[in-house]
Amino acid sequence: MFRTVFVIAKSGTWLVKSDERNHHTQLFTTQKAAVSYGREIAKTMKADLVIRTNINTLGKP
Repeated sequence: MFRTVFVIAKSGTWLVKSDERNHHTQLFTTQKAAVSYGREIAKTMKADLVIRTNINTLGKP
């Protein structure tokens, strides 16, 4: 089964969430902090990290 952690730009903040229920959603004021946290969660879960800077685009981790 594939696991994914998402970092999503949302109204001037950055949201980090996973498709697993045991990791809570977190909000950050900077992209750098959100990506750092997302990487930590992805490593722990052995998951993919997906960064969405816009609804239609994907960013680089």
